[in-house]
Amino acid sequence: MRLIDPSGEEWRAHFHHARGKHNSTACALHKGPCEVPTPAECAKTTFGRARVVCYAETPFVKWEGRKQALARAMGPIGLRLSRNYRRALWQSYLAISPPRPNRSTR
Repeated sequence: MRLIDPSGEEWRAHFHHARGKHNSTACALHKGPCEVPTPAECAKTTFGRARVVCYAETPFVKWEGRKQALARAMGPIGLRLSRNYRRALWQSYLAISPPRPNRSTR
């Protein structure tokens, strides 16, 4: 997913959803375009990385997992980006992937 920061630089966010006993969503965030065409194979240096776990009693909602993983990758756990950078990246993300109603994908 391509995101743009306040200075107009390109960032990429890669998401991976894993299903199992505990469903999870992981996010890897890096600056600049990917070096390979398939995001799953992107080996670019990652600036922020985070993982969100969804427990068995909670319905798995991809959009919610992506949102939480991206927030952690940009926030105090991950990059510690300034408020302006986070705001611009969120606006870019929400323009591509607008909020969706809560629906279980089980």
